[in-house]
Amino acid sequence: MSSLMAPTAAISKKPWTATAIAIAILTVVVGSLLIGDFSYIDLNRSQELHRLQGGSQKLPADGVPSRASNLLRLKNQPFHMRTVRIPHPLHIDDGVKPAPSAPPTNSRRFSHFRCFGDENSVEGYTERGCSFENVCYNLESRTIQFYRRPGIPPRPVLFDAVKGERYQFEDEGHGFVNLQLWESFGPIMVDNICPAAATPDSTLVLTQPHFLWSNWARDDNLGHVLWEEISTIWYTMIRLNAFDPKVVAMHGLANDLPDRPLANKFRKAFFPAVLDTDPVSIHSYMRGLAEERLFNGSSPAPITDICFDQLMAGGNMQRFVQRNFWHNQGHEPLFYGLRGRIIDRFNLTETVPTSHRILVTNKTNSMYHDDPALTNHRGLHNLPEVIDAIKARYPSVPLQVVQWDTLSVRDQISLLLSSTLVVTPPGGVSMLLPFLPEGAHAIIFDYLEKEDNWFVGSLAGRSISMEAPFWNHWPHFKKSYYQVFSKEQMISDDPRRTLDEVSWRDEASIVVNIDKILGMVDAAFEEMAP
Repeated sequence: MSSLMAPTAAISKKPWTATAIAIAILTVVVGSLLIGDFSYIDLNRSQELHRLQGGSQKLPADGVPSRASNLLRLKNQPFHMRTVRIPHPLHIDDGVKPAPSAPPTNSRRFSHFRCFGDENSVEGYTERGCSFENVCYNLESRTIQFYRRPGIPPRPVLFDAVKGERYQFEDEGHGFVNLQLWESFGPIMVDNICPAAATPDSTLVLTQPHFLWSNWARDDNLGHVLWEEISTIWYTMIRLNAFDPKVVAMHGLANDLPDRPLANKFRKAFFPAVLDTDPVSIHSYMRGLAEERLFNGSSPAPITDICFDQLMAGGNMQRFVQRNFWHNQGHEPLFYGLRGRIIDRFNLTETVPTSHRILVTNKTNSMYHDDPALTNHRGLHNLPEVIDAIKARYPSVPLQVVQWDTLSVRDQISLLLSSTLVVTPPGGVSMLLPFLPEGAHAIIFDYLEKEDNWFVGSLAGRSISMEAPFWNHWPHFKKSYYQVFSKEQMISDDPRRTLDEVSWRDEASIVVNIDKILGMVDAAFEEMAP
């Protein structure tokens, strides 16, 4: 550690040495590249381009930027055409030849992959994201297969610092990347030539990029579905330098897309901000493609395998869990890039408010465990009293009590873009706060943790700001937390059980102290005053 720290200390003492100047120049160059990274994400989104570059960045005159995020400044070519693929310099003959019917220019003999994330630990799968090239879905086994060269020693896919070289994607009881908390994925190794070259007559090749993903929580919770699930596709494509709005998102291998009203509402609202196509369930999608090819006569034989020029997967991260707070570190550009695309998707514009408006959340119709007794769980117990007190203190400021589920997603975002203060419980009802304007304020309620929670990473007796690990990375609006340190400040949401019998995180509401909440409102207005 000392050998790494010493040069830094030396530079700080002599800030204008040649080394320091070189580091400064490198910082500027890397910073400008990162800004460019998010400028050219989608040529059709001029508003985003203007927002992220202050209107100064122009598109290159000599061609169209890459579908990737352009740190590499590549031309707009399909993934396999912009990847190094040069014959082996020793001309090694692996003895595997394409079928006579394979196109003479076909180079899809074997699979390839590359990743971001920890490649020195088997357990790094929980945050790893990968792009697989030339892997195939086998319709009989309903598995995805990776084709490596036979007749030569297998090459490692991972270099574990303790266990050494690893040769399979499925390892230690899990896959190579996480699709979600309870589902991982790793293609099955096959020591043979890819069906695209071996049996082209019964193989369908998809040149359009695809993405394998899955829901880990109930996707009728806005926070999980937007910032952890749909957005995983966005985050991972950018981090892989492979963004393409034409990607087809295929829902996981374990189950189909859920068909529930709120889940459908959220997917319909937010997927178009990331991709041009609707998500599909992988098994029915694969089966449908194969049947279509056979039905229209475009395939001389029944399709047995469907191969992907590019299949991306992984990168799913828990954004709200205290013990995984580091998942969000450095991801602010990803968050703001997605925020901008969502605003553009609804054809909304951002302006700086010239007058105040207060929004107070009235939490209703929660689907917590599908229990009718808990439809307003984790709310504000004396909400009418809170509303009356704020109105009495600030009679000239418009105050709107919002039941978010009664509004369209577009109307919700539009309302937030023009408001200056939001008072809200935590959870899914607070998950559109990132659409507040610059300098606005949000007052978010904590809960008192009853017992150590190993999954979340919270400790008993502490006032827990439920989504603080996520809010900490949205610096454009101010967060104030209404802290709770006594069980007397809470009440059970379940009339069948006492406070001591319920989860204080999920099944108790806050009895709001009026003087305290008014003081927090006062402080917010003071902060926003000139």
